[in-house]
Amino acid sequence: MSLKLSDVHEYLKKVGYSPEKISELDKTTDGLSLEICKYAHRSQSRENGEPYSNHPIRLVSKYEKLIGEDQIKNVDEEALSYLKIPYTGVKEVCLLHDVVEDTNITLDDLEAAFEACGFGEFFNKYIKIPMKYITHNKKEDYEIYVINALQNPIASMVKMLDLQDNLDLLDLVKFEKREYDRALKYMKCFSYINDKYKFIENCSKYRRMIKKLSKVEYFA
Repeated sequence: MSLKLSDVHEYLKKVGYSPEKISELDKTTDGLSLEICKYAHRSQSRENGEPYSNHPIRLVSKYEKLIGEDQIKNVDEEALSYLKIPYTGVKEVCLLHDVVEDTNITLDDLEAAFEACGFGEFFNKYIKIPMKYITHNKKEDYEIYVINALQNPIASMVKMLDLQDNLDLLDLVKFEKREYDRALKYMKCFSYINDKYKFIENCSKYRRMIKKLSKVEYFA
């Protein structure tokens, strides 16, 4: 097994997490996902040198902004469901989306960790299948991989957020033909996702709806 919670906890202590904070994170699915994300990507960095774990953590923030949760905390899951916007499981998959693809941690390892914290049912219902779709087998053509991921709405939402973060050109260390071609490919794949699910349009509708219901000023 490539993932032991005791190793995760020891690493977090080394980087400044208190035992109380670790215990608190163990009690929620998104907290556990954050712990695993930090540990799994601990020795990895992005092309620009930033810690790799910043990337999946940013996806959570982007999702919260997309549905207005960064401004208005009263999430209306019924309205999200009506607009076909996935919610439960999205933040967890954001945090874990590159773990199986880019580390030696397997899907079975993740399942065992969630089981150990009492979240086995949640993992199997909301995380396991999206993780299978969002994990890219590098032997598979990238566009075909994204098209296959469209079968799952959580995987599709997380992949769209992932593409958007990877399209932040100011985070690059250079911009030459390789980066230009990659950006075009990412834009095309982004459009595949939005053409099917209309996440951009539906999230905009949701933010406006929540603004009216909550009477809290929000700029969509």
